[in-house]
Amino acid sequence: MSAFTVRLLLDANKLSDRIGSLNLKVDFYPAKIEAQKNVSPLDKRFIDERYFDLASPTSSSISLRRLTNQLIHSAVVVAFSYDNANRALGFFVVSDNDYEKRLCYCSLKEWSSVVEAVADDDVIYALIHKDPKTGKCITVKLAASDLIDIDATLSRLKSKGLSPDILDAIRKNLTRMATEESARPDSAADLNDMTPESLDA
Repeated sequence: MSAFTVRLLLDANKLSDRIGSLNLKVDFYPAKIEAQKNVSPLDKRFIDERYFDLASPTSSSISLRRLTNQLIHSAVVVAFSYDNANRALGFFVVSDNDYEKRLCYCSLKEWSSVVEAVADDDVIYALIHKDPKTGKCITVKLAASDLIDIDATLSRLKSKGLSPDILDAIRKNLTRMATEESARPDSAADLNDMTPESLDA
């Protein structure tokens, strides 16, 4: 259910670029290509050491979108790993497209941290810019955390192919928003201490 929710938010452009580009740490188990030639449709739905080399995991990473796609279009029924106290530690998953390549394992700790980041994400700035050269629309979605280091944020945006004029406009808007954010009172006590003059301003 969380994978469906995250994918829906990604598709609806409701998440900031920073969250949308997250990668998760996972392990991949290589497929046994020759053995899979004789796999039955029923066996394909379950993890089986005949079809995957479960003794040779490789640490890697996978994009948030790709992992949600794996979960939504899973060939293997999502299977969990457990510790000695029968507590779930992580899950195995693979889509139909990747079945003949590798099996993916993600820890629940890793997945939960990303789901929490998605829940905390809050897009405060969005821009849709049409590239005059290609005619393609470029979407920029930024969160409050992007205001902390505006230079780093703009450096990251350069890879989107935005023109210097657009980047300059984004810088001005972000600087204004950061100034307004820092000027906000941090608590109800601060609000009570504010004079009528400062409230009017």
